[in-house]
Amino acid sequence: MSIEKKGRDHEEKGVTNVLTVRIDQRLDQILEEIKDRKHLTKANVIRNYLEMAKYLIIDQSSIRSLDDRDLIVIKRSTFRKFIENLEEEAQMELGIKFARLINDIARVQNQLENFIF
Repeated sequence: MSIEKKGRDHEEKGVTNVLTVRIDQRLDQILEEIKDRKHLTKANVIRNYLEMAKYLIIDQSSIRSLDDRDLIVIKRSTFRKFIENLEEEAQMELGIKFARLINDIARVQNQLENFIF
């Protein structure tokens, strides 16, 4: 994969960069399928995936957060099935634990005022 960066100034968008990336034909086909399914341009599909670099790092063998912690990605439907199989009280306890985790992370990052609970 080769990447070429070119700086470009736009008054309304600010400074942007152009990346030229060579990908194999199979990956290009997958991007085309996503583009068609989501009714987006291929550039927007690629931008959406690159935007995730703000939140995670994909290594050869793992997905990690920017602070180098292991992450796990699960399908929403799988997570819902997991939650639905818990007793109602356990669901509430899990929800409270998630809320505390989010609040703790926000406090650490001084962003609590940006969240509404």
